[in-house]
Amino acid sequence: EAIVVELAAFHADELPKVVTKTHAGFTVTGDLPLNKAKETMFFAADKHWSASPMLAQSAEITHEVKAVATDH
Repeated sequence: EAIVVELAAFHADELPKVVTKTHAGFTVTGDLPLNKAKETMFFAADKHWSASPMLAQSAEITHEVKAVATDH
């Protein structure tokens, strides 16, 4: 039914203030099983986020997926 994405980025304290860590939190609402939600979101984050390869050279990249069932 819905996907909510929360993104966070953390930067170095000194110049150049490069990104040192990113975190993507995905909350999926609906009848999608958690394992399918994780599979889909990790694929999207790793394969379709064009900045991933560049950021992975200098930053820790983390993901989290939550599935929230809805009552029909």
